[in-house]
Amino acid sequence: MSVREDQIVRELSHYIYAHPDEQMALMPVYDAARDHAQRGTFTHSRRCPS
Repeated sequence: MSVREDQIVRELSHYIYAHPDEQMALMPVYDAARDHAQRGTFTHSRRCPS
């Protein structure tokens, strides 16, 4: 079973909402996943959660 990028973004969003104290630590991962899901390609070097 594979996981789509938009599913990762949605789960991260829900998790960050439920755990706001972890937002700063997770925002780089969330931003990279969101960029990847929107563009369908890597636009950053060596930090993509995929």
